[in-house]
Amino acid sequence: FGGEVFDDNWNVILDNDKHRVFLTREEYEALVEDAKSKPQTPAPYKVVLLAAQYEGQLEEGRALITGQLTIEVLEDGLFALPLEIAGVGIRSATLDGKPAALVRQKSQTQLLLQGKRTHTLELKLTTPLQTSAAQQTLQFAVPASVATRMKLTVPGNVEVKGGAAVRSRTYDMAANRTELELLPQRGRMSIVLSLNNRLL
Repeated sequence: FGGEVFDDNWNVILDNDKHRVFLTREEYEALVEDAKSKPQTPAPYKVVLLAAQYEGQLEEGRALITGQLTIEVLEDGLFALPLEIAGVGIRSATLDGKPAALVRQKSQTQLLLQGKRTHTLELKLTTPLQTSAAQQTLQFAVPASVATRMKLTVPGNVEVKGGAAVRSRTYDMAANRTELELLPQRGRMSIVLSLNNRLL
């Protein structure tokens, strides 16, 4: 190249995009080889349960529970997320507002997910309420994470005797009901409540 022509072309190239970086051929080939030798590491978990919120209402002989679960899918593809469900009947399940695809495999319920994004699963469940002479008990398992919360509305003035840590308890005298906010444990729970004072 002539010195004057080279300078003009060089200035044009630089003015075209000020964020470019120019490399020698050797530097470029070294970067390509380095990229090949260091493939992207896949996420350790492809599907993660981020949070779960449950609201339950005790009725005569049963509890009705509604759960809203936030699930993150970290990679593209179709995945099956095991749902730790026991001691409950599934009345309905919707994923992002549409019927959820649930499968049963080896006595385990799994949710089929597709799409790299955050999904919302809504569950409507029912579980039997066992009543004895002095207490009432709920035994069940629902999907849980460290950010799981559960609210229970119970007829009468009752207290939690065991099975879950109590975050708050409020008794509404006018409605004669107790509002409980619990921190449920993972796995199968056995929440023991004192008997409804009206039954006593």
